[in-house]
Parts: sequence; structure tokens; C-alpha cells
Amino acid sequence: MVTQWGVRRSFGANWGVDLNDLVARFPRVWHSTFPKGWDGIQKSGLRSTTDLLASAGREGEVKAVRTEPVSVSTPDGEATLRNQVPNRKEPGPPVDGMTVEDWWGLLNGRSYLFTVREDVDAFVDACLENGVAQEVITFDTRRLLTDLEDSIDVATTAAPLYPRTTGPSRGAKAFTPLGDFTGLSTKIKEVSVRTTIPVSDNAVVAVVTREPGAAPLRLFPPRKS
Repeated sequence: MVTQWGVRRSFGANWGVDLNDLVARFPRVWHSTFPKGWDGIQKSGLRSTTDLLASAGREGEVKAVRTEPVSVSTPDGEATLRNQVPNRKEPGPPVDGMTVEDWWGLLNGRSYLFTVREDVDAFVDACLENGVAQEVITFDTRRLLTDLEDSIDVATTAAPLYPRTTGPSRGAKAFTPLGDFTGLSTKIKEVSVRTTIPVSDNAVVAVVTREPGAAPLRLFPPRKS
């Protein structure tokens, strides 16, 4: 049998997927960050909010909701953390099996990657409409995530969003370990990684800065003089 991933499997087995399957479906993934974010990522990789707060000596903020972007000073320089604005006025009812504070802590403990170009474009466009510049990094999925397979989760809904369901829908089960995912690959909207992602130049396809009202400007690879 050939699965939706294009990988030959045997009938009757509860097969998950692996990195090869992920790469076949999503050869490119994207990350969007605030201006100067690329500088820090070049130095120390793609790091979770939890890790950045710990580096700044602000561990106590890991489970606190951020209503506005927050700047933190780390040994590798300044980093800006995104605000967390749930799409429900009261996020408590959708959270299952943990407190709302623990849910924020769960979200903060990972780095996020878009799997669909249109989704990152829509996100960046929304930022630009609010006057907020962004740096968009395009990664080669295999080169970025090789050796990190055991730390990869996938999700069918962007983690901070709360689906319009009547019962609890957010919690640890919102993230599925890559090897346990058996759904349709077309349903995957987000990849997250539970550890720091080392970023080498050969894993980066391009870095582009987007300013409101301005044409995109390539930051990496540098243009030849």
C-alpha cells in the first residue's frame, strides 16, 4: 500500500511517519521572527521562549501570558518574544488536563515552524498591517531537522488557536509526536520542536526582511558584490 505520504507501507500496521515522510511532504518550512531575530538565530540556533527566558534570568515568566511583545536580554543579545493573544476571551474551558498557566508553559517550551507558505505569508501580512516588521526564514527541512526527529511534534491546528468546539480541545494532546501521527499529511499545519534547533548556513534557503510599505529585502544569503 502507498500511503498519503507516498511511502510504501504494509496493510494492518498502525504506522506513524518519520523525517523522510515529513521531508517528502514539506521540503521547506518557515519561521517568522522580529527584526534582528536572525542575528540571534545565527549565533545560538532557534530557541524556545522558555530557553530564552532562562538565559535572561526570567524563568518566573515562563507560564505568564504576554499581552504585548516582550524584549529579553540574553548573553547572545536581545530577543523579542511574541505576545500571546488567544482567539477566545476566556481560554480556560478549552484547556484539558492542565491549568491555563501550564498550557502557556507547554506552548513556550518549543520552537514553531510553518509548513505552508501561504500561512506564513498571511501571518506576516497581518503583522505588517499592524506596523510590525518581520524577518522570514526559509529552511531546508531535512538539513534543519536531521538528528532532531525524536523532538519533533506536529499539529493540525496552530497551537495558540482554540478550535470552536464545545468541549476541551487544547492540552498535551494538541501536539502529536512525529512518529505517532497517522492522519493525512495535508492536515498538518505546524511543526514544533522541543529542543533548541541548531541552524547551519546550509540549512537556510533564504532570510528576507519585511518592512511595512517597503519591498522585501534579502538578508541571507548575502548578495554578491
